Amino acid sequence: MFQKKFLSAICACMMMFAGLTGCANPAENGTSPATESTASQSEPAETAQGVVLPYSEEAQEQYGLPEEFRMEEMPERIVVMTLGPTEILHELGVPLLAVPNTIDESQEWTKDLEAERLPFSANSMDTEGIIAMEPDMIIMSVGKREAYGTFFEEKGIPVYYTVTSSMDNGAMEDTKEQVELYGNGFGRVEEMNAILKRFDELEASIETWKKENADLQGQKMMILLDCPFTYTNGSDTTLGQIMESLGFVNMTDSIDGLESVMGSGTLQISSEVIVEQNPPMIVAQPTGAGAGMIYPTADFQSDLEKEFTENAAVWGSVDAVKNQKILYLGTDDYPGTTGLGIFQCYEYLMETLPNL
Repeated sequence: MFQKKFLSAICACMMMFAGLTGCANPAENGTSPATESTASQSEPAETAQGVVLPYSEEAQEQYGLPEEFRMEEMPERIVVMTLGPTEILHELGVPLLAVPNTIDESQEWTKDLEAERLPFSANSMDTEGIIAMEPDMIIMSVGKREAYGTFFEEKGIPVYYTVTSSMDNGAMEDTKEQVELYGNGFGRVEEMNAILKRFDELEASIETWKKENADLQGQKMMILLDCPFTYTNGSDTTLGQIMESLGFVNMTDSIDGLESVMGSGTLQISSEVIVEQNPPMIVAQPTGAGAGMIYPTADFQSDLEKEFTENAAVWGSVDAVKNQKILYLGTDDYPGTTGLGIFQCYEYLMETLPNL
């Protein structure tokens, strides 16, 4: 079965960072969604030439971070060690020296990204090699602060730490806050406002779509991951948030007793529970989407259909399977990109769902 063993082995480790949430994840951001210190769209960074990136009160209390990260001069050799802000920084025109080698190279925005692709996992990071590149700023997840951040700071390299978002405001709002954070922080106000205008247009198109597809409003569904299905996403994941904003009802939200994977909105689920819930519609996605995994829709669908056939006694009673009302989200059609990939997520879903 295509990549099944490989994906299953890594899924628990990848989910928090990879967007098992669909646009993936999943994303990291320098503030919590309720950040009071994030500047407004019209406010430039405090210094014309430097960088000012505030930390939320929550981040300060939880991780012992200062009120803000500040550089008096604009960095020109930035190493980004986390996927979350990479595309946003690139679109804002911030110069990047190196980025994670797990970015999805099939995405159009990567074509003119000249930054070197490097491995930044805990087991593959070449700290001495990074120092030799002479970066003047590093951006990394706060989870790597103790292992690597302090080391780089001791070498005199300023490090800004991203803090995983809890998505209290929803996937779209969290992404907009990241755009504002980095746009204001790096003084890229014009570029920032151009991106925020795209969000205004997206929100308007969503409302129009919902009116044109009134029959889909309130449609019950489940988001199921892996092959065979092993995990489910609640509405507090990126894909879950997107489906909810389009008017769908996530049945997972009302299921008690499901165990979270590493504290995320991705939950372990058994085939027995799925059969019991009997979803009329399923949104299926491979694990690890958005973190360098490649699992084309055709292969993913073929593997799942084989699973349904071989275990017909289990899946034959599920309405979504019987009626073939399953949306397969392989990484070629729906790569689960983070950050600004949310535009592609919405575009694909809004085009595809009415024809399911």
